[in-house]
Formats: sequence, C-alpha cells, structure tokens
Amino acid sequence: MAFEHTLIALMATIGLYCAWGTVRPALCLEHLRIMSVRKPARRAVAILRLIIAGLLLLAAPTSRFPFVLQALAAIAALKSIIGLLISDDATDRYLNELTPGKVRTFMAVGCVSCAAIIYILL
Repeated sequence: MAFEHTLIALMATIGLYCAWGTVRPALCLEHLRIMSVRKPARRAVAILRLIIAGLLLLAAPTSRFPFVLQALAAIAALKSIIGLLISDDATDRYLNELTPGKVRTFMAVGCVSCAAIIYILL
C-alpha cells in the first residue's frame, strides 16, 4: 500500500510541474534547455524514470487496470535507457525545434496522464 501512496504523491508532483508548463510554456522550455545541458540532470531524470517504472510495477497488482500500469512501467524503463543513449547534440536539436505551443501541448498531455494514473491507483 505504501507504493501506491508514494506513486500518487510522485504523480501529483509531476502533474503540478506539467500544469506549470501548460500555463507558462516559454519559461518551462527555458528550464528544460538549462537542465538538458547538465549531465547529472539527465542521469537524475533517467534514475527517476526507473524509480517510477519500479513503483508502477509494484502498484500494478492492486490497481484498477494492472495491464495499463505494467505497460507504462515498460515505457518508462525504455525511455530511461533511450534518454541516456541520446547524444547531447540530438537533445539540443530537439529542444531548439520545440515551440511554446508544442510545450503547452506536451505538458497538457502530461497533466492528463498523471491524473489518469492517480485515478487508476485510487
């Protein structure tokens, strides 16, 4: 049961960050550009994704839709590995192509995703 509460708190925090990015996409994009330059930040994001994947797997059996959480855990683990393998140049090119409108869309999808995960866990 503690896994579910930890995951709910983590999803609420990520959802709030996404809500901030939806309201202030230009500032969020600048924040992402600053954080992408730092290698430790990229590693921290990878570790956080692995932690989320593990928590999703642990919480899946007691949730409403276990298969959905297991699939999300696999996606989170895969994104973690891919995020470490992508070069700095590719990351910079991707961030330079982003516009505030695209950031707003991605962050809105993030808000909905976090809310859906919280719903599945409750």
